Amino acid sequence: MKSFPQLDAALKQKKISLSAYKNLLLWLSDQKYKDFQEELRDLINKGEWDKLNDAFFQVLPFGTSGRRGKVGIGPNRINKITIGEVCQGLTDYLKTTSKAKNKIIVIAYDTRSTSKILADWAASICATNGFQTYLFESPRSVPELSFSVRYLNADAGVMISASHNPPSDNGIKIYFQDGAALPEENSIIATFAQKAKKILATDFLFLKENKKIKLIGKEIDDVYINKVVQESLIPRQRSTKIVFSPLHGAGLTNVLPVLQKAGFKNIFLVEEQSKPDGKFSTIKNNLPNPEFEETAELTIKECKKLEADIGFFTDPDADRLGVVCRDKNGEYIFLNGNQIVSLLGFYILSELKRQKRLNKNSFIAKTFLTTNLLTDLAKDFNVQIKKDLLVGFKYIVHTINDGFVFGAENTNGFLKGTYTRDKDAAVAALLLAEFCSVLKNKNKTLIDQLNELYKKYGLYQENLLEIPFEGAKNFLKIEKIMTKLRKKPSQKIADKKVLKIKDWFDKNNPLDSNAITFYLSKDNLNSITFRPSGTESFLKIYLQTHINLPSNISDEELEKEKIKAQEKSQKFLNQLKNLF
Repeated sequence: MKSFPQLDAALKQKKISLSAYKNLLLWLSDQKYKDFQEELRDLINKGEWDKLNDAFFQVLPFGTSGRRGKVGIGPNRINKITIGEVCQGLTDYLKTTSKAKNKIIVIAYDTRSTSKILADWAASICATNGFQTYLFESPRSVPELSFSVRYLNADAGVMISASHNPPSDNGIKIYFQDGAALPEENSIIATFAQKAKKILATDFLFLKENKKIKLIGKEIDDVYINKVVQESLIPRQRSTKIVFSPLHGAGLTNVLPVLQKAGFKNIFLVEEQSKPDGKFSTIKNNLPNPEFEETAELTIKECKKLEADIGFFTDPDADRLGVVCRDKNGEYIFLNGNQIVSLLGFYILSELKRQKRLNKNSFIAKTFLTTNLLTDLAKDFNVQIKKDLLVGFKYIVHTINDGFVFGAENTNGFLKGTYTRDKDAAVAALLLAEFCSVLKNKNKTLIDQLNELYKKYGLYQENLLEIPFEGAKNFLKIEKIMTKLRKKPSQKIADKKVLKIKDWFDKNNPLDSNAITFYLSKDNLNSITFRPSGTESFLKIYLQTHINLPSNISDEELEKEKIKAQEKSQKFLNQLKNLF
């Protein structure tokens, strides 16, 4: 291998790590990376060592939702190499297994600036490797991609998206024959991707002209939309006035047509956010994440202008749903993921019970970080609950069988039905709009219903603190914190006594199960969980609390309890933040 004195000097002066040095040498020497070598030499000549170290210190790992990260040069970035390795690894794996019966792969992408380029590249690789490749003609949602895998009898599906990440990011997610992103097969693909010595790809236009790559669109859309609409529980309830923002993403291809097809007439778009924009330029901090209230700024503004009942907004690949709704005072309240979960869970279970559609096999599913109010609902409606699933919607869809009723996670992911094998903002919007109509006809709001749930089951509150650890220098700090928590678990967290500890680690799924929970009450309803993000450089700290309330508590007293609990939780999280 050729010597590079500048790299040798940078390593000696500790400007780059040994792992970055080895990866840089490989990218400079191997023909596989020839398209990047001129840019790489330019960065070296400019002495961009921090940038190079961060981009080359590791190979971008497979996280909770596939491979995701910043777009750029290097093995720790999303580019044609890291995407190509996954696609080559996927096709190599499918060729070795009997599961690849039809030699078909379907590909979709979101509205990010690099998504179409990477999707075309992925299609070229899959087609060159002998798979009939179906490529959506324009951006589509994750749930439609998952649906299309089964509908087209494909062996796999590929989604190019970084979900709700910043505009600098992109990623790839793999779905298998049943339309699900399975954890065990994802790890196999990661292994095959590492072994891919050469990425086989020929000209996209040539493959398209020879029908090795076929463009698809409306013919799949229509079937998918009809399937979602069939999940409606009370088709006659359509009085809700709705504002919708796709946040510059793919939501116009699933949420909007589903609501229209289902019969909702009063739907108004946030026009400024209805055009694809990979920079997400109208969103605060350019972060299209429905989990954050600031993302709803323009949706709330439009709701106030039109006096709408509810506002919806979706992330770029339209699998997560954000919600704001009007209370009895005319104020617009942002709902977090757990509050949406609670309302959907109650509506679905109560309506299915009324229709006598629940039986002894009926069950709901949630990740262990999702509100425990769902557990209370399951008990009350006499259905089973699978409540200790690892983080990632793939673990929820992995439970799907004939008894599946509803699955949910705290990060704004929901699914009713079995038509797809991922979370779907469209079905969640449909059901919430429907429930809002039911309540509106009773002169009630979703906030009124949420308060009734709190009065009956106690005040559940969930808070999240995210501590960023950006760059190669900070990357190992997260693991050091997790190692310390495991080896020397504290009997006190800030000023709270720890009663029990649960380490979720599973060697078969090390990335998804890297979490540890400290329980702060005997009923396990008060806890704090430490977990590194599976897709971003954050340490996430989840605080779950529960307060028993007097049975006759008034609305005014309940609001005071909410404020008091929120202030107490925030104070506790601030204490924790200072520890890091």
